[in-house]
Amino acid sequence: MVLELITLVGLPAVVATAEGIRQHGKNDQPAEPHCRMKDFHIDVYCNSQSRKRVQVDQTMVVMSDGKLYLAAKDSKTKTPLPLPRVSSASHPFTSFFLDFEPDQVEPNMFERLNRPPKIRGLVSTISVNPPILNWIFVDRNTFEVKYGSRAEARGHLLGPWDWTDDKVGIMLEN
Repeated sequence: MVLELITLVGLPAVVATAEGIRQHGKNDQPAEPHCRMKDFHIDVYCNSQSRKRVQVDQTMVVMSDGKLYLAAKDSKTKTPLPLPRVSSASHPFTSFFLDFEPDQVEPNMFERLNRPPKIRGLVSTISVNPPILNWIFVDRNTFEVKYGSRAEARGHLLGPWDWTDDKVGIMLEN
């Protein structure tokens, strides 16, 4: 009788403590800024005195044939001009940040404990109609910035991507 009474009285305290710990954990995680979910383009500016400046300054990032390129912009429409030596039409880089989870399948309890953490990835549309997303990654073998499906991106450098401190550019792993 006494044991049942102690259990009955102690149970709400245990539940309240567990809930408090769970809520505290939620408060410790920084809220994902809304600006990371807005899509953006990348315009390139170069104020260096390099002889390559003319090729880089006032361009924008576009996607074609699985890779990211710099394309000159039309001065009136601000859209990318066609790329020379690229077989398919280019698509303007239209990206936002999204967490890359290592596996889509819901693991059992023990696998969940050993699962690698989420990585802040970068996705971009590769077409307008229908809107299709692909992951942006750095190829581990060639160090080229590429895009591809989840399966194609797996095993390469996926992030973390983030804004620079001044929120003007993006960076990969600091």
